[in-house]
Amino acid sequence: MSKKLHSPIYLHFYLIIFILFVVNSAFSQVGINTTNPHSSSILDIQAENQGLLLPRVDLGDVSNSTTINNPAESLLVWNTDAEGGGSRQGFYFYNGQTWISFNSKFLTNNSAVNEDLTIGTSSNNALDFVVNNQNFGGLKPNGAISLGPNSNSYGEEAIALGKNAGAEDKAIAIGKNSNSYGDNSISIGESAQAEDKAIAIGKNANAYGQQSISLGNNASAAQNAIAIGNNANAYSPNTIILGTDNTKIGVGTSQPTEKLEVNGNVKIVDGSQAEGKVLTSDATGKASWQYINSAFAEVYLDQDAEMEIGQYNNQIFPDAVEGLHSNNMQLSDNGIKPTINGIYRVTYTVTFQKENNSGADEIEVFISKNTNPIAGTSVKSRVEKNKKTTVSLTKMLSLQAYQKYYLGIKKTGDVPGNDTEIILFANATNLSVELLQAQ
Repeated sequence: MSKKLHSPIYLHFYLIIFILFVVNSAFSQVGINTTNPHSSSILDIQAENQGLLLPRVDLGDVSNSTTINNPAESLLVWNTDAEGGGSRQGFYFYNGQTWISFNSKFLTNNSAVNEDLTIGTSSNNALDFVVNNQNFGGLKPNGAISLGPNSNSYGEEAIALGKNAGAEDKAIAIGKNSNSYGDNSISIGESAQAEDKAIAIGKNANAYGQQSISLGNNASAAQNAIAIGNNANAYSPNTIILGTDNTKIGVGTSQPTEKLEVNGNVKIVDGSQAEGKVLTSDATGKASWQYINSAFAEVYLDQDAEMEIGQYNNQIFPDAVEGLHSNNMQLSDNGIKPTINGIYRVTYTVTFQKENNSGADEIEVFISKNTNPIAGTSVKSRVEKNKKTTVSLTKMLSLQAYQKYYLGIKKTGDVPGNDTEIILFANATNLSVELLQAQ
């Protein structure tokens, strides 16, 4: 005859065993593959060649709360959806409102970095970069940036890039051992150095003077000076130096053969330039605009000319031919126009004879400024038919620039009468002007 296992005595026994188990569990840990779970854990899993496989769920979207109905805060899953809805494949935990990827945030020192923010700190401390336990740069709260072994941006908004590079306030240093010692300075190139508001570009370039510029390897410049070219040195303040003794500069040419070669016109203006002046040099090589000491011009007759002259009727000689003249003289309308104020030697020669028996027997030859005879330049002479007569004069006169000077002729007031017809002979009638001293 069989016995009933569910008799009251057995039920009491099972209840005691269950209570003892529950009480024991309340004061111990659960171990898997270990009989000695760690006291700090509620579950201690140990294995040498296996891992913990968490639930794999297709979340579809980080806001999904339906795939797992009413998920608990801190629920952990592996999301299998690599593309959909803004989520990505990986571990996710639920924060009570949305699923958070383990890859979306990591901590370093006292700051957080996530895919929506930039790297930084939450305190007023520099963000330093260290490589192999050596300073490799950093970002400072004052806007300074340094990058490179032992680089240092000393001042506000300074930038130092390169090994041992250093920069002061609002300065830039780029290159190994480059240093911008002064504020607002720039040094670019290995071992380039720049003082306050100076610029040094090139290996070993040194703008050691304030507000100086050195461009080129080994170039150097003093205060307010500029040195351009390899090994160029502007030692004196407020100077500009291009290259070295072997440097040749070409303007409009790619192959200069001299220190300075200009292919094209040159304009030099210093306030003293003027028409007719030339660029001259003194004993030290200093150039200046000066009037040259020689200027001359001549007009003459190359064929005989007939004239009818009357009293009080000043006439200029007709049909004059332009002779030789310099750049400081202009010839026009049978006259001469100097372009330089000065003392001139004026010489004229006139050969003539009377053509008929009528009219007065005396004429007057003179120098005229525009239409006005110049005092002291006239020569009077009798004129006879069939008899050549020659008169001449050499006179030192002060002539004005850009005024016209002519050779004139008229009857004298001493001998009134009818008009006189005369012949002026070719190659024996001329007017010449020569500069003696510019004024």
